[in-house]
Amino acid sequence: MRILETPEGRRLGYSEGQQNGRLISDAKEMSLLCRRYDTLRSQALNPKESRALPERLREEL
Repeated sequence: MRILETPEGRRLGYSEGQQNGRLISDAKEMSLLCRRYDTLRSQALNPKESRALPERLREEL
């Protein structure tokens, strides 16, 4: 998924699947897409935590 913003402030999205891609320009759909993206980003680990995760999981086994 990609979210782009034009110089005029309009947001566009591109969602890619296994066999196709889709350009999203509808404002309501983009609002939902941006909220979902923000939620995922807030839950993501930072790079240092991402590198440490496999090691920590290995130690727990």
